[in-house]
Amino acid sequence: MDKVINNFIQNGCVKIEDIVERDLCYNIHNNCLEFLNTIDLKKSKEYDNFIVGYNRDKKTICPFSTAKPFITTRGHSGYDKNFVEMFRVDRLFEDEYMLTIVKKTSNFLNKFLVCLGKKKISNLEFSIYWNKNVDVRGFHRDVLVNNESKDVFKLFIYLTDVSNIEYGPYSYIEKTHNLEYCLQLGRELPMLADLDISPKLFLGKAGTSFISNQKGLHRGEPQLNGKTRMMFVCKARV
Repeated sequence: MDKVINNFIQNGCVKIEDIVERDLCYNIHNNCLEFLNTIDLKKSKEYDNFIVGYNRDKKTICPFSTAKPFITTRGHSGYDKNFVEMFRVDRLFEDEYMLTIVKKTSNFLNKFLVCLGKKKISNLEFSIYWNKNVDVRGFHRDVLVNNESKDVFKLFIYLTDVSNIEYGPYSYIEKTHNLEYCLQLGRELPMLADLDISPKLFLGKAGTSFISNQKGLHRGEPQLNGKTRMMFVCKARV
């Protein structure tokens, strides 16, 4: 663990030993697709146990305006069109598969936080990202420059095979979690399309796991038509 922690502190992201079995990931993926096929993602609607918010063209419902599980299609801000995020999946799917991945990721991320000198987090957040024909945005940070005292850490687990760049792997520009270094790349944190930078690509089969500090510049790579990517996300705000 020491080597992983040191790598993370230095670079802002690190691949870790897979913490869940591949078959578990496939089962969760299949359950999610089966569920998504039963609802109309293009129509904002409140159901008994969850809410669908179609926010592709305009913002109709905010995920944080409700405590219910929330399925949203992004795009109203002009980027990430067709990106589907399922918020609070731990309350949306309460089957054995979901309970297992929530328990394992919670235990691992809290152990990781303690090794970083942080406190354990009881209110971790759980989402599933589904990318299919997404118009991805450029490199960005999840933490505003004027709020550097806050940290957001995400533990990602692929639920599908992301064996090459055609599937739109998660990518990260190492060391940009350090604000001073990040600002050297551009005073206004640009999309970096014209800069000669090689991001770290996270490739692997279902079950591949990695952690990133969301202060660093990151994005999902563009997908080839017909390719999909689904990932489980355990998020800690500290």
